[in-house]
Amino acid sequence: MRTDLIHIIVQYCNDPRPARAAEYDECLRRNLSNPWIARVHNLSEPQTVVPTEFSDHPKFSHHLLGHWLTYQDAFKYANEHLSGQFVSLCNLDIFLDSKGTDWQLASGMLDNEIALCLARWEWLGDGKIQKDPGLAKRAMATSQDAWMFRPPVNIPDCDFEIGLIGCDNAVAERIKRSGLQPINAPNIFRIFHIDAARGKTFANHAEIHRSEAPRRPPNRLPWSQGQWLLPDISELTSLDLLAAAIKLDEGQKYAVICEMFNGHYGIQSRK
Repeated sequence: MRTDLIHIIVQYCNDPRPARAAEYDECLRRNLSNPWIARVHNLSEPQTVVPTEFSDHPKFSHHLLGHWLTYQDAFKYANEHLSGQFVSLCNLDIFLDSKGTDWQLASGMLDNEIALCLARWEWLGDGKIQKDPGLAKRAMATSQDAWMFRPPVNIPDCDFEIGLIGCDNAVAERIKRSGLQPINAPNIFRIFHIDAARGKTFANHAEIHRSEAPRRPPNRLPWSQGQWLLPDISELTSLDLLAAAIKLDEGQKYAVICEMFNGHYGIQSRK
């Protein structure tokens, strides 16, 4: 069995807004037609109705979950059903690049104790893409929308819902805590985000999440128990660039250097 093809875990839902529902459908449609994707595994809430276009598709699997998907649910499902496979947990409004990305390279990275936590590109239609300017100013460090790994994995303290503010960097910290190295490489491995119906951007995302709060589970603030920012690996290629980007003064730069130095060296006592 090939282990370089991708098994996507997602939770399909019925959005009451037709335009937003159409965006979800388009992402699922594109993932099902992607030759790199072996199967889409839908972990569904009981009230969800899946259109026959998807439910009858040979690459679509439907599994009743019973509640809003948590990271723990997804990792548990992958461990039980997809051991040894290339797995990607995705937000529903995400589809994977089918032509310009070498997903076989990504598969090889997962064999080296790496998990990919990928920031998105905004899909503008007709093949046009861009990065959200607000996220780009922060080197894409605060938002990821697809998590790729090879199970079995043992990710601790991740029983919190996907899609809530702060969950991205919280699960990155849990992945790091598990012993895997989380890497964000959106320029190398491209995923696309469709969200024109809501007009969502970094600048207004908090307002949109607040407006949708009645339809979402309460945010348990998992980032307060640990968070890990993941800047784009292609953008901050030197410590000097990083120091300039986050405006460290000389004393702060020296403190960071000391932290790194002490983390890698120690004095051996001599008798």
